[in-house]
Amino acid sequence: MVFFLYAPGGVKIGRGRARGDSVKKGSILSSVVLMALAIYGMIEASSMERTMPMGIGVDFLPFWISAVIGLLAVLLLIQTLRGKSEDGSRPLFPRQSTLRVLFVLVILLLYISLMEIVGFLVSTLLFFLATLGFLQRSRALNLALFSVFSTLLLYALFKVLLKSPLPPGFLNL
Repeated sequence: MVFFLYAPGGVKIGRGRARGDSVKKGSILSSVVLMALAIYGMIEASSMERTMPMGIGVDFLPFWISAVIGLLAVLLLIQTLRGKSEDGSRPLFPRQSTLRVLFVLVILLLYISLMEIVGFLVSTLLFFLATLGFLQRSRALNLALFSVFSTLLLYALFKVLLKSPLPPGFLNL
């Protein structure tokens, strides 16, 4: 029979392997996978067609997001190999916040899946209303005004300023 007693910092007392060993292997594996995905993202972004002869094109954001993810993965790998990374003893989310996190993830998945069907304007407005209504629990008028203002601001940013095509949906907005 194998038993463990953990002291703070992942030090084992008893027989078997310490929890810190598996966390360290997980961090190394995660950083390697993230570095590979970042390199793939940078290669794919570089192969995108340039819409502007000079300046920022459609490849700018995916390329640099991939580069930042790659840099953070390298930093995680260095921290893990030097033994300075967290041992994973603290939860990512406090137990009472788990429901809120799951709700936001479900709303985000619905937002992404409905965007092509109902369009950018309607889906973004519904996303803001649902998310802020659940997380903030503020007055309905403030919630509605902020949601409409934020949706119109994002629409102006992407459609007017960046001239980016947005899904119009069945309402053709």
